[in-house]
Amino acid sequence: MLRRTWYWLFVGLVAFATSMWGSDSALAERAGPFTGTVDGAPIMTVLPKDAIPAIDHPTFVSATEGDRVMQPEEPILAVTDGKVAKAYSLWQLNHHEIVNDQLGSLPIAVTWCPLCFTGIVYVRPTHQGAPLIFGVSGQLWRDALVMYDRETGSLWSHVTGGAIVGPLKGQTLTPYPASHTTWKQWRRLHPDTLVLSKQSAFGVEGTHNAYRRYFEDQEKLGIFGTRNPDAVLPGKEFVLGLSLGDTRVAYPYRDLNRQPLVQDMVNGEPILVAFSAKEATAVAFSRRVGERVLEFANLREADGDLVMEDRQTGSTWQVLTGTAIKGQLTGSRLRQLPATRAFWFAWKGFYSQTRLWRASPHLPSHFQP
Repeated sequence: MLRRTWYWLFVGLVAFATSMWGSDSALAERAGPFTGTVDGAPIMTVLPKDAIPAIDHPTFVSATEGDRVMQPEEPILAVTDGKVAKAYSLWQLNHHEIVNDQLGSLPIAVTWCPLCFTGIVYVRPTHQGAPLIFGVSGQLWRDALVMYDRETGSLWSHVTGGAIVGPLKGQTLTPYPASHTTWKQWRRLHPDTLVLSKQSAFGVEGTHNAYRRYFEDQEKLGIFGTRNPDAVLPGKEFVLGLSLGDTRVAYPYRDLNRQPLVQDMVNGEPILVAFSAKEATAVAFSRRVGERVLEFANLREADGDLVMEDRQTGSTWQVLTGTAIKGQLTGSRLRQLPATRAFWFAWKGFYSQTRLWRASPHLPSHFQP
């Protein structure tokens, strides 16, 4: 009983640290010594290592069982390999930040930083014959989660996927495509999905958003009094951040609401960014299918689903999965690209040279796909 009490006291402290610890300067004074400086930014110690416990042996339940503890509009991070689909509640990830998992035979790390609103899935590389296992270091770099691997103790940036300190410094994790959406939307698109079990040794966790006050406070950027690096957008404006090669692009949600289908070229790759305002869901795909580069139009709702058509064959596509459901290309799938929803201040803070895409000023501002 005492152990359970201490657990919930800690869970409360994690959220408390971002919204109730007095001023930002007072919180900065509470932070421990920094490990060093990387690219001019200090790595600050905020909590003891593993004080936020990563999940190393996740268990999953069916969508039907998940419905008993998941709210329809609950935000999730989700992945699929086309055979298996998995969902992870962000409310639950607030208490763990990392899940060491497998997608089929592929070892992955599902990582989440509530301060930056970045959820990124990485392939866990092999080290001395076994996949790396990641934990929460208790440190922040540029206001974002710093992970560590238990095999070498190297520190890794959650946002860039790069090892910034330790024996593996200089190596970079490979991101895996993931979707930021709602439980209701993902469950409809993937009725056979699995969902991370919320049952723990201490009861059901992740039943509410522990960071609600931080998310709602538009002036509070991180916990160290960070300033918005570029006032062209509000610091907590949502963007879809896309990295391809050495190119970074940010697609603001406010602009995607006006232009929910974006045909772009990033680092030589023809891409599509598609957006559902109803579910606040943005996804990015390559527009290459075989030898073709497709162009898309006629975004609309059909039987409760968001669909579009390609101009080359007239095939109908399910927007949020990138799957052709009618026409010549039925069964084809667009290749989803790794991208993350993020607060603007965080994305710009990491990628100062990011390109900022903007919608045409002549489009209406009330489009709600």
